[in-house]
Amino acid sequence: MAGAPNGRKVQGMGDVGRVILILGAVLLLVGAALVIGEKFGLGRLPGDLVIERKGWRISAPIATSIVLSLVLTLLANLFFRFFRR
Repeated sequence: MAGAPNGRKVQGMGDVGRVILILGAVLLLVGAALVIGEKFGLGRLPGDLVIERKGWRISAPIATSIVLSLVLTLLANLFFRFFRR
């Protein structure tokens, strides 16, 4: 590949295509997790705040956010431990 004026390599279209495929796969996994999570009650856990009044609704899924944070932290740790070797 040709070098850029600042000394870095210029990315080809193949590299951009890989990034788009990875982002698409991540979006697919997140979408599937949201659909499956709804069936298990995510978004309606005890600790999720919902305030409804005439004409408006405010939702603060605090407990769901904590559960998702724990699960994603666990998955990220497993992923990085597996690929570190």
